[in-house]
Amino acid sequence: MDCLSKTLKCMVFLFNLLFFFLGCAIIGVGIYVKIKMSAYFDLFGNNTITSATILIIIGVIVAIISLFGCCGAKRENACMMYTFGTLVAVILFVEVVLIVVSLIYKDEFKHELEKQLKEDLNNYNYNSTEGRYGGITIAWDKLQQNYQCCGVESA
Repeated sequence: MDCLSKTLKCMVFLFNLLFFFLGCAIIGVGIYVKIKMSAYFDLFGNNTITSATILIIIGVIVAIISLFGCCGAKRENACMMYTFGTLVAVILFVEVVLIVVSLIYKDEFKHELEKQLKEDLNNYNYNSTEGRYGGITIAWDKLQQNYQCCGVESA
């Protein structure tokens, strides 16, 4: 093996090791957000998938893909490197599609978010022992205290 191929192998291994640690850090941030911001998630309805869950899923995906790159480079396994390359290409394609979709539907997303927040603000003082209305009051109180705001569009 010549010097260039050894250098490339080492670089692929090190970059993928870095991405593995970044994936683990993203998982940690997702868990932190899930714990610290759980009171605010009531504002978004009964969604089971929150931004924290998405962060954890992305972190796991990044860690797994980077492990394919690390192991493939270290063991010089062509199958693992092809799998790694294919997964990176799929992720690149998905990212491009998500960017295009988010640019196309950004106004609809903003409108839906404002609609949900206004609906929740209308249910602010609704006292219920069951359902999510108690959580809405707590979430709005925390939001108003932490960010000194008291409305959706303006005060």
